[in-house]
Amino acid sequence: MHSKSFRLHLFLLTVLIVITLSLAVSLEQFDLKTADIEDFEGDHKLLTLKGLEQFDGRESTPAYAAALGKIYDFTALARWRGGTHVRLHEAGEELTSDLLADSPHGEARLIRGEAVALLVITVSELGEHDGQNRNKIYVAAEGKVYDVSALRAWRAGDHTGIHEAGRDLTTELLLDSPHGKAALENAYVVGMKGITPSELLLFNGADGKKSFVAKNGRVYDVSYSEGWADAVEDLGLDHAGSELTRELLDYSLSLDLLDNIFVVGLLVFDNKELSRFDGIVETKAFVAFNGTVYDISSTETAPTIAGTDITAAVEADPTLLGILDEALPVGSMVNE
Repeated sequence: MHSKSFRLHLFLLTVLIVITLSLAVSLEQFDLKTADIEDFEGDHKLLTLKGLEQFDGRESTPAYAAALGKIYDFTALARWRGGTHVRLHEAGEELTSDLLADSPHGEARLIRGEAVALLVITVSELGEHDGQNRNKIYVAAEGKVYDVSALRAWRAGDHTGIHEAGRDLTTELLLDSPHGKAALENAYVVGMKGITPSELLLFNGADGKKSFVAKNGRVYDVSYSEGWADAVEDLGLDHAGSELTRELLDYSLSLDLLDNIFVVGLLVFDNKELSRFDGIVETKAFVAFNGTVYDISSTETAPTIAGTDITAAVEADPTLLGILDEALPVGSMVNE
């Protein structure tokens, strides 16, 4: 019986690996500008700006650079040798405007590199791009980050003196602005917005802060939803700033049916963030497998492996896949 179970889980592992490899091929066709973040399945490797910095092409490290939300490997190209391209562009950085707007060759340069990952920009990284200290000017909306540095309306680091750069402006642009997303139509899309569990805690609705909740790996702004306010009152579901996949399932509450709910990004984990969800520090128990984070709180084996990435362990013992049978996807890993 054990041998039969082992063969079954080995087969499932093989299927997962084949699917992952086939999906990775489609990274070249991924277009962040037209993608819907709410439908993102976590099929590709994700790097944050901090993670990208490690691939600067120096001291035998690969030379990566990001443009239009994708990260390209330029290591094999002679003109990127040493991590610098024609003495202008440095590897390890987000270079959309540099490579497309400032370069006479434009997008053709990207074709020469191999797309290896997608760029995620976290809340803290977004905040650093507010137009101060000669930094580029970024804003986020509906889970995407835009470079508005070249737009006249944003050159002061804000838009019409109301909307500040370096922030998520989803609800402001969709609910409060007469122009809506038109304010971003000429901006470059440079990455997906990522929110770590620690950053999510900051959006708890207290002291004028927005109320964010996470479900199935996506983060939603529920600040302006009367339906959410009613659910909080009727169900006692007052967990703004939290990951609520299992709770919303238990309450049979669908965010899709509520008014004024907007996706604002992906819930992302690095190894340090994941380690907190060991069932002790955080009462929930999470594990990562092949880049996806799962809630395994309901399984008996949770205390022994919670807070860890089990990808390598599953390769050694495919029967461990059984713990994911009733697991719920709750986020994506970055900088693996």
